[in-house]
Amino acid sequence: MTDNLLMRLAIVVPVAIVSLTLHELAHAATADALGDPTPREQGRLSFNPIVHMDPMGTLMLVVSSMAGFGFGWARPVQVKVHLLRWERFGNLLVSAAGPMVHVVLAAIAIAILKANPTISYGAASWLEIAAVLNVVLAVFNLLPIPPLDGGHVLESMLPRGWLPAYAEFAKVGPIVLLALVLLPGSLSPLPWIFSRAVALAFSI
Repeated sequence: MTDNLLMRLAIVVPVAIVSLTLHELAHAATADALGDPTPREQGRLSFNPIVHMDPMGTLMLVVSSMAGFGFGWARPVQVKVHLLRWERFGNLLVSAAGPMVHVVLAAIAIAILKANPTISYGAASWLEIAAVLNVVLAVFNLLPIPPLDGGHVLESMLPRGWLPAYAEFAKVGPIVLLALVLLPGSLSPLPWIFSRAVALAFSI
């Protein structure tokens, strides 16, 4: 391993683990606040990354970080929508809570960078990676494709008469998502979407 690779792993992996932990905790806390005790019963109201991390998602995070980008996932929080206060609107709030954590984390990192132009190189590297990673995680999770959070947000906003069609789309959603992730950069819209989102975030 080169020094650059070790440095990349040393920054990306901890930042991603903290970000994903807070993402799932936000889902759990919001569901709990809205009346669903399932996350509490399953021990998901915790800052402990171990209760949230998915083994395969964590492995993917390490491997992708070695390749130059950080991509992984945590174990989804189980939510019983029928127990939520306001049910469909409650599901929207629970689904949006995770991505909103990434928005807040990215905003904090960017604000610190802009407020401290003479910050050390090491601190700036941490903050820049935290900002970029959380912008990408926010945008990715808000894509309106099930089983992503954005898919659940879309489901909660659709007229009830459209839900059968959404249920059919949900069956192929994972395949659509996998195709978008695996497509070469020149064919997938994701790199363009992510780069524009990052540029916008740093320009605000």
